[in-house]
Amino acid sequence: MNKVYLQLEFSTGKIFEYSKEPKEGYVEFTSSKGNKSYRKYHKGITGELESVSIRDTQFGQEVSLSLKQDDSVFYLSFSLMDQKGFVDSNYCEDLIAKLPNLEKGATYTVNPFRFIPEGKTYDQTGVSIKQGDLKIAKAYTNSYTTKEGEAVNGDIPAIVWKKDATGKNKPSAASKEVRSDFFLEKLTEQAERLKWTGNNAQAYGSQPNTSAMQAARPAEVTPVTVDDDSLPF
Repeated sequence: MNKVYLQLEFSTGKIFEYSKEPKEGYVEFTSSKGNKSYRKYHKGITGELESVSIRDTQFGQEVSLSLKQDDSVFYLSFSLMDQKGFVDSNYCEDLIAKLPNLEKGATYTVNPFRFIPEGKTYDQTGVSIKQGDLKIAKAYTNSYTTKEGEAVNGDIPAIVWKKDATGKNKPSAASKEVRSDFFLEKLTEQAERLKWTGNNAQAYGSQPNTSAMQAARPAEVTPVTVDDDSLPF
């Protein structure tokens, strides 16, 4: 079985294979530190879901999806935590919210995204998952406050915004921690449900340990709620 390790280019939402040396189908990539490597980009990955796991790496914890396609197994990894120690709100929150609606053995197309909708200022990020033409929806609802100030309770704890000493509106660390803990709890539950079982296990194996494989992460951005119908694919 051919094992293919895929990474997320955080700044663009693209997924890629990494190589130290030039290869057919790969393009040259230069990091912010001037290091050169080569990447083969994929427009989403389609395969039979074999497992979801939480992995410890030299870069921190990752969420890994294992997808079988013909004689290859694709391992697609997402950095679990952001630079401030909370669950990543750009990709992982969206992914974790959809895990309860996934089943091992079913075939899905997984496509991370990052784009600025026409007429908008801020980019939208997340992970689109489809089963054929069916879009996999989130299993959890958001808590939020309406424009009229009415609080609407959902499954996912809301971020509470407060003004700091300078009068700048910022999300409170306490509310971010509560929200992060919610997603960690749900991820742990789903990783147990979707873990390797029986003889279908294909060991993850080892990856080259090099800092060049870790895509540069930009400063944390405020997540924007995404309607899957607005995605450009």
